[in-house]
Amino acid sequence: LLSNANIIRAISTPEKLNLQKLFPKKEIVLIANGFDAPVDAVSTTAKSKMIFLFMARLHEKKGVTPLVQAWINSSLNNDPHYELAIAGTDEGELAKIEPLLQQSINAKYIGVIYKDAKQEWLAKSSFFVLPSQCEGFPVSLLETAAAGLIPIITESCNFPEILQQQLAIKTGNNAEEITASLEHCKSLQMPDIAQLAANVSSYIKANYNLDLIAQKQYELYCTLLNK
Repeated sequence: LLSNANIIRAISTPEKLNLQKLFPKKEIVLIANGFDAPVDAVSTTAKSKMIFLFMARLHEKKGVTPLVQAWINSSLNNDPHYELAIAGTDEGELAKIEPLLQQSINAKYIGVIYKDAKQEWLAKSSFFVLPSQCEGFPVSLLETAAAGLIPIITESCNFPEILQQQLAIKTGNNAEEITASLEHCKSLQMPDIAQLAANVSSYIKANYNLDLIAQKQYELYCTLLNK
């Protein structure tokens, strides 16, 4: 199917580079995933504690188990000023993290969150953690960043743009690297956190909103019809 395609769409810069190697004679167009971002400004209300939100499938490749281990190893564990909230459907990792969660009074599994419940967690959280081993281009990253959560992500999340512009915190896949990232977040000052949250939200809304993505798709389809 790919070899017979007129144009191949890539959803991230790393994917485009890989496709260009596989299909050097094909036209590869980068149109990323988009998110229907709300127009509301990011809340600047002081939060009672700093919440780190993991919102993804509890699958091995998402890195939730090393994340919980990293939390247990960090100085944030059992500190009432911080909290780790894990949300998502279980795909094999819940049984692994439950014994670890028992070692913490401020890390918990909150189940699957939708609609109002999800919006409540986005409003009160400060960081989005996704220490993934493999991603396409995660919409959850766009959604949380648009809401003003500062991303803590790996290179495997395939969003080099926000790492290059220092709009996210780079972490690794193992517990030691994630622990270091958590400690770095703890060292940040509140004005810096607020500014970074506003900057990443503005960037996502300006560059990855669905209206812009839809327009790019429309123009691409028109190009195809004119060929």
